[in-house]
Amino acid sequence: MITDPLNILVLDETGRNTSQVTLLNEQISRSGIELCLGQSEFGPQTYTLVYTAERVELRPPEASLGQPFAVDFGSGSVSYRLKNGSVKKEDIARAVGLKKGTPHIIDATCGFAQDSFILAALGCTISLCERSPITHALVSDALKRAASSPQLAPIIQRITLHLGDSLDLIPQLSASHPADVIYLDPMYPHRTKSALVKKQMRLLRQLVGKDADANQLHHRALEYAHSRVVCKRPITADFLSDMKPDFAIKGKKHRFDVYLCTSNR
Repeated sequence: MITDPLNILVLDETGRNTSQVTLLNEQISRSGIELCLGQSEFGPQTYTLVYTAERVELRPPEASLGQPFAVDFGSGSVSYRLKNGSVKKEDIARAVGLKKGTPHIIDATCGFAQDSFILAALGCTISLCERSPITHALVSDALKRAASSPQLAPIIQRITLHLGDSLDLIPQLSASHPADVIYLDPMYPHRTKSALVKKQMRLLRQLVGKDADANQLHHRALEYAHSRVVCKRPITADFLSDMKPDFAIKGKKHRFDVYLCTSNR
């Protein structure tokens, strides 16, 4: 559920996205986010989601909150991880069991989809679930832009994006394409010295809410995952549902708690 207040105004600078804007406004209204219907209602806490000629971007109400933000799989940390050539050795690859094949994964807490993009680059098929219509719009646009890149298009073909609550989507998706792995990365009050990450995490938290139902989602994932549930947690965080995992893969800042689900086979 979205629990933090957020004002949003949706604009189309191109004049070519009227239907998308109308649909997005309807989705935002149903999500509980406060929607501004015109610039006359624009206030000091209002973010603007803008369809530009190049991309969909989210503009903060003031410069101190950061530059306009867009999801981009062809640059930044995601691009670096791919070009670094060691993604197969990353903790997340070990956590989802890539040594045993390339699983179908339901990412039940999509966010900006960086981890799932890396997993898709490693050959996994990914079903992304996102309940924030704003985050969904940003990721959807990033996927469309990446699909036009010869280098990224083969990766994008392995990703599908769904809008809705994962508590509902997991059973629906599992009925047609059961997941080997269900991946969870619920919001947590991260601590970091990086101002950039702080702003991005604060923005993501505003968009998706506090994930107060993380334990409920954890139980739903355990019910439907064919092989394992992987929960990404800050290194000092409690276990979801106070349930000890079968094993954990620990990094410097995060760990991946792995719950084996052989009883679901």
